[in-house]
Amino acid sequence: MQELWTDKYRPRKLSDFTYNLDAIAKFTKLARNHVDIPHLCVEGIRGIGKKTMIMAFIRECVDQHGLSGEMVYHTENKTMELRFNNKDINLILQKSNYHYNLDPSNYGIYDRHIVQDALRSLFKYHSITKYPYKNFIIRMSEELSIEAQEVLRRTLENCIKNCRFIFVINTDKRGGLIAPLKSRCITIRLSAPTNEEALAVIKNILTQEKITYLSDAFIKKFYQRCGGNLSRCINLLQLAIVKYGPKQMIELVKSKDGLNLAEICQVTRVCQEIIIELIESERPNIINIRQKFYNLLADGVNSEEIIKNIFRIALTNLPQRVVEITKITDTIEQHLHNSSREFYHLENYILQLLNLIKHDQATKPRKTIKLTPIIPPATITTTTTTTTTATTTATTATTTTTPTTTTITPTTTTTTPVTTTTTTTPATTTTTTATTSN
Repeated sequence: MQELWTDKYRPRKLSDFTYNLDAIAKFTKLARNHVDIPHLCVEGIRGIGKKTMIMAFIRECVDQHGLSGEMVYHTENKTMELRFNNKDINLILQKSNYHYNLDPSNYGIYDRHIVQDALRSLFKYHSITKYPYKNFIIRMSEELSIEAQEVLRRTLENCIKNCRFIFVINTDKRGGLIAPLKSRCITIRLSAPTNEEALAVIKNILTQEKITYLSDAFIKKFYQRCGGNLSRCINLLQLAIVKYGPKQMIELVKSKDGLNLAEICQVTRVCQEIIIELIESERPNIINIRQKFYNLLADGVNSEEIIKNIFRIALTNLPQRVVEITKITDTIEQHLHNSSREFYHLENYILQLLNLIKHDQATKPRKTIKLTPIIPPATITTTTTTTTTATTTATTATTTTTPTTTTITPTTTTTTPVTTTTTTTPATTTTTTATTSN
């Protein structure tokens, strides 16, 4: 099985990074002052290497104590069996001799108990190595409850002798650390790599893989379509190269449309199918859409990632409803952050979009559907042919009925005046035409 490029070419030292050089300088300065390292808070969007940079920082600190920093990457998974209020919890964490890596927010309202009891049982003992303290990496810290963060305020002060906390925060989500907790840490912000920096990283990987047929313009455009997520860009690019092969990739580089994300990314393809069904079908199958959401969530796809893909495709198809779609999306994202039943809010989001789409189609009948650029060309041709045939038949039907109404009006007014007030049906029109022909 081929190894992922993101794991194969992951930087293991701070000197291996070629972007975010200001943050690298701060990490290097803190690592050299290895005796008194404070608690840290690392912020940045998803997929720019926050955890990779933290692991390289811990390795640098271990090396400063004369130990083998490479042992930081020799990790194992540990399961702790906990019980709170008649509730059994299996806390899964990743550990090495020098750090623990965990995500308490996965356990909902019990994250306070994990922070208060489980973590205290881990750092109350001193390390058996020469390394003076243990490092705790708290992933998804922006999703910690207020109660858990309040508990951590006192914990950070009590465990300063033999423990250091490193909070990882995704800035593309709502929330964050409370001010009293954040004031006890040094904040280091990471920015997304620029187009030139991302190009240098990807070109280095392609050179080592002996791939030379991808142009610089193609790589920059593909990176922009990934939204600045460098790890996602590398993974999708590797998947496309494995799927299409060199010959077809050369043709895609030369074409104007470029690479179709819907063909290589399952999340984009499923979200695209949902939006097409909402627009094309008169009665969309909500049960089918619900099953697609179930499959995505069961595969571990983040609900906010699903919302972003649907939002992007909906804006492309309905440019006249930008304000309404943005308001609906903002409300649903806020509900997702404040609640735990994410599936219900995804379904609510689809129903509100369906109501908006059908209201727009009822007030302004659409002639042709403007599909997203990532939809295959085959679907575009089929939609245009169906709409044109429908319009031609409608026009012919209206032109044939108009002369019959003009000839009937003199007879109806002279014989029966009551017929002028009543509504005419298709059956009465056929009988009157029969009498006039006789």
